[in-house]
Amino acid sequence: MSEYLAPFLEKIGHKDKLTVLDVGCGYGKNLEKLAALGVRALGVDKNPDLVKAVRDKGFEAKTVEEFNQSKELFEVILFSHIIEHFSPHDLLTFLDAYLDRLTPNGHVIIATPLPWPDFFDDFDHVKPYPPQAIERMFCSPNSQVQYHSRHILKNIEIKVRRHRLLLSKGQRLWLEKNWPLLESLTERLFSLAYCLSFGLIGLTNGWMGLYQLQSGQNDS
Repeated sequence: MSEYLAPFLEKIGHKDKLTVLDVGCGYGKNLEKLAALGVRALGVDKNPDLVKAVRDKGFEAKTVEEFNQSKELFEVILFSHIIEHFSPHDLLTFLDAYLDRLTPNGHVIIATPLPWPDFFDDFDHVKPYPPQAIERMFCSPNSQVQYHSRHILKNIEIKVRRHRLLLSKGQRLWLEKNWPLLESLTERLFSLAYCLSFGLIGLTNGWMGLYQLQSGQNDS
């Protein structure tokens, strides 16, 4: 869903003056995109080997320990494909700690998969979080939910990612016999239906949201 990153930054404005924190930066894929957009970005990752690899590419990166020793604030924090790796309790603690590093009225960008058939093929995936879950955790001060943040975020925009229907074992259909020609034909029909319907015949497998930190905090 990286195609929405540039439009989101444009919506925030003052792109050349923004500082972006990429949480869970991995090998720096998003840092490369941000650099190409002319945005100053810092990556943070718990894996020191990944941090070194990012630095070797010429980008700024810190380990979690190094980052926690600093006090720098950021206009934008990017959580790209990371929240799905946490349980609700751990996610709330994790996000609140990083939201403390936002400037007043700063912005948050979240990109994450939805519970499509391949979701749990990644053993690191713990739980999918739809936009409604983030809404209740961060955007609704009066929401009666167990996990509620002390920060209040305002939803600015949500984009969803669509994909053609899939035919494979453990997903949409089971074929009792191995019929590769039938599987190939069915996959092509799914692709054709997806294209001809402009994505209507397909499945939603991810979303990306832009949020803004509100000036007050939820102390309830």
